Amino acid sequence: MKKYTINITEVNFRVGSFKVALSDHNNNMNVVYERSLQDALKYAKTWCEEAEERQHAKDVMNKAILE
Repeated sequence: MKKYTINITEVNFRVGSFKVALSDHNNNMNVVYERSLQDALKYAKTWCEEAEERQHAKDVMNKAILE
């Protein structure tokens, strides 16, 4: 089963308006700041859709480092 944790929190400082904290079933984590709730949701959706591609790239890089 694929599990994602998405936390979107409104913040009030110059970096952005919404903090987006994400983690996935591959133990990848990321935090970004977006200027609108719509941008925050769009980023979270894209990040989750790319989980398998991101993990594959990570696996390839780790294999190359070991060789």
